[in-house]
Amino acid sequence: MGVDTTVPPSPLQGEDIIQISGRIKWFDSVKGYGFVKPSNGIQGDVLLHQSCVRQSGFKVAQEGALVVCEAVERSKGFQAVRVLELDNSTATVASDPAHEARYTAQPEGPAFEATVKWFNRRIRAHGNASALRHQGIDTRPTR
Repeated sequence: MGVDTTVPPSPLQGEDIIQISGRIKWFDSVKGYGFVKPSNGIQGDVLLHQSCVRQSGFKVAQEGALVVCEAVERSKGFQAVRVLELDNSTATVASDPAHEARYTAQPEGPAFEATVKWFNRRIRAHGNASALRHQGIDTRPTR
């Protein structure tokens, strides 16, 4: 289940525009979109596309920022079409408990070099690394 980011952010002929205020639930500038959690009674999240942010005169939207926007209801829910206010000073990513480390690994065994294949902080801060075995160190986990 993906997000259809091909839908134009501007309102189409006959669409009703409503004003929504809320907090940015998450925003990924690499993917080019995120979601606003409305605080004024609207059910469901509001799709916020990077093009909408930029066309409204803002450079970046950060998670936790307060936002006021105009939105339209489309087939998959509400989508922001214009950002009226964006207060990134209220962003809470660093202090959000959901983003804090739950477990701190303690070093164990000899150090070795590795190459990080991928890392995703958004999904429980995990990734994949490949050990460089040219040093003759067995890096397989012990059971």
